Amino acid sequence: MAAARAIEQLGLSTILSTVLEDPEFKNTRARATILHDAPSITQLLLSQPETRKPVQDFAFQSCTETLMSEVAGMGSKQRGWQFSAKHTSPEQISAFSIEEMASTLVEKTPRLWKLLQSLLVSDITREVKRAKYLQKNVPREPAQMSLDSEMNDVHEGAAWSEEDEYWAQDADDELRVDGNDDQTSTAGEDSRKEGPPPTKKARRAGTRNHILVRIKTVTIASILLMSSNQKCNTLQSVMGLFCHSTNAPELLI
Repeated sequence: MAAARAIEQLGLSTILSTVLEDPEFKNTRARATILHDAPSITQLLLSQPETRKPVQDFAFQSCTETLMSEVAGMGSKQRGWQFSAKHTSPEQISAFSIEEMASTLVEKTPRLWKLLQSLLVSDITREVKRAKYLQKNVPREPAQMSLDSEMNDVHEGAAWSEEDEYWAQDADDELRVDGNDDQTSTAGEDSRKEGPPPTKKARRAGTRNHILVRIKTVTIASILLMSSNQKCNTLQSVMGLFCHSTNAPELLI
C-alpha cells in the first residue's frame, strides 16, 4: 500500500527517473533492481491492452531511428561503399564480392541485417515445414563437395522435384558457408542432431537458398544505402558495368 500511495503522490515516471538518474541512487539496490527487471517490466506493459499500443509505438520509433542511423553511418566515405565507375580499375571490379558486402553489413549494421533477413523468411509455418523436410531422410553417404559443385548439381536426378527443392531450403538464417560441406555450420546445429541428418541434395538446396537470401538482403540494403546517399552505388555500378559488357538492352540498364 505504501508503494501504491507513493506512486499516486509522485507518479511512477518521477520515481523511476529519480532512481535511475540521481547520482545519490547510483550504487543502490533499488536502481540495480529496476535495471535488472526492465525486460520483464516491458513485457508486462506489452501484455496489458491499455499499454500495449503506446509501448509498441515507442519501440517502433526507437527501432526506426536506430536503423536509420545504421544506414546513414554506412554512407560515410570511410566505410568504403562509395563507388565511382569512371575512376575504377579492372582490379577493383575483379575484387568485388557480394559475400564481402554481406559480411560488412552483418558487422556494421547488425540490426538492419537481422530485420531484412527476418522479413525475407517471415512465414514461420513454412520455416517449420522446411526444417521438418531437412530431417526427413538419412543420407546414403557423406558429401565432401565444394560450394561450386553443390550449386551446379542441385538439379541432379529426376527424383529431385522442384517441390522437394523448395522445401529443402534451410530454416536457420544463421547458416554459415565456408566452401565445403564439412565446414558448414548453423547456430541450431545441436538441435538438429536429435533427428536424422538431411540428404546430400537437401543440403545442397538448403545451401543454395541460403545464399539467395543473403544476396536478396545485400540487394535491399544496397537500395536503402543508395537512396540515402547517391554515392553509395557499389552494387548498382557493378551490375551496370556487367550489363554493358554483355550488351544488355538500354532499357534493362
